[in-house]
Amino acid sequence: MSSRLVVACLIALSLAACQGGEQATTPPAAPTAPSQPPTNAVVQLGNFAQLQSWNADDQRPALQAFLRSCARPSSIAASARLAVQLQDWQTVCAAANQLDARDLAATRRFFEANFVPVSLQRGDAQPGLFTGYFEPELRASLKRDAKYRYPIYLKPNDLPASPTTPFLTRTQIEAGGLNGRNLELAYADDLVNVFELQVQGSGRLLLPGGRIMRVGFAGHNGHPYTAIGRILQEHGAGKDDVANWPAIKAWLARNPGKATEVMQRNARFIFFRELTGEGPVGGQGVALTPERSLAVDPSLVPYGAPVWISTFNPGATPDSLGPPLRRLMVAQDTGGAIKGPVRGDVFWGAGDRAEDIAGRLKSPGMWWILLPRSAADRIGR
Repeated sequence: MSSRLVVACLIALSLAACQGGEQATTPPAAPTAPSQPPTNAVVQLGNFAQLQSWNADDQRPALQAFLRSCARPSSIAASARLAVQLQDWQTVCAAANQLDARDLAATRRFFEANFVPVSLQRGDAQPGLFTGYFEPELRASLKRDAKYRYPIYLKPNDLPASPTTPFLTRTQIEAGGLNGRNLELAYADDLVNVFELQVQGSGRLLLPGGRIMRVGFAGHNGHPYTAIGRILQEHGAGKDDVANWPAIKAWLARNPGKATEVMQRNARFIFFRELTGEGPVGGQGVALTPERSLAVDPSLVPYGAPVWISTFNPGATPDSLGPPLRRLMVAQDTGGAIKGPVRGDVFWGAGDRAEDIAGRLKSPGMWWILLPRSAADRIGR
C-alpha cells in the first residue's frame, strides 16, 4: 500500500474516532498490577540500532520530561500492561537524577545503559496512527458582556463520579442547564474556540489587560465523545473541509448557522479548573513538555515510559507526508480517542505554530517503548 493511500485511510478512520485527539487530560489513575500485553498487541525486544536517527536526536528535553515523571513515583507505572514494576522505575530514576542534564552524550548513554527498546505493535501488522494536540489560546473575560458571552464552566459538585451515570448533555448545558449555579469560570468570545478548548482539554485564556489564565480538564459529563468530521459531511462539507482540524474549524466559522447544531452532536462536555504553576498538566499529573510529551493508552503503555516514535510531520497537503518525525518522547497523558497499541498524540505546546502542526498531524508510524532493563529481562524469559 502506498504511503499516500495509507494516509488517506488513516484520515478516514480518524474522522470516526478522533478529531484533534479529544485531549481531555485526566487526573492520574491509581496504579494497577502489571499484566501481560493484550492479544491484539505484539511485543518484541529490540535494540537501539533499530531506532533510526537515534544519534541525531537531542534527548535532553526528553530527559527533563522523564525527570518530571520520576517526581511522581506512585503514578509512573500506572495501568501498565508490560512487565514493569515500581522498583524498576525507582532504579532508573535514581540514575537519572545524578546526570548533568546539559550533557547530551551523558544523557544518550544513560538511556542506552538503563533501557531496552521494546517493539509494541499492532497484531494485524498495520501501521499505527500519530496525531497532535496543543494548548489553544482564547480571548476571554471574567465578566459576561455582549462580546464575551460563551461560558467556560467549572465542574459541578453533583457531577456523577461514575461515567456510567451521565450528566446533562452538551445541548442541555448550552441551553442554560447550569444557569444560576455560579459555575462560570470565564466567558469566551467565540463558541467554536470553546469547543476547541474542550477537544484539547486545556488552554490559555487571554484576559483583558494582558493577564493569562491557564485552565485544564476537571471532568466531563459522562456522555460519549463523537468526532464531528463525518457530521460536517452530512451538512454538505467536502473532503477538503474535513481533512484536518484547521479545515473543520474554518468550515464552522464559515457556516455559523450550522456550527452549533454540528458541535452539539458531540454530547460530551468538558469542565475546567484554573491551573497554577507549570502546565498544562497531563493524565499522569505532571506538567507537559512541548514536543516531548506523548498521550498514550495507559492500559498498554505505562505513564513515565520513554517512547521512541517514528512517524512523519504533516505534508503540504492533507493526503501527503512531510519529513520524518523521529524523536524520544515520554508517555505522560491520555485522551478519550487514544486507544490501542501504536496510537500516540504528540503535545506541541501553545501558539500558532503548535496549533498548525497539531491540527494537521495524522500520520502512520511505529514506536518502541523504552523499558528498564530489569523489566525487559522479564519479557525475555
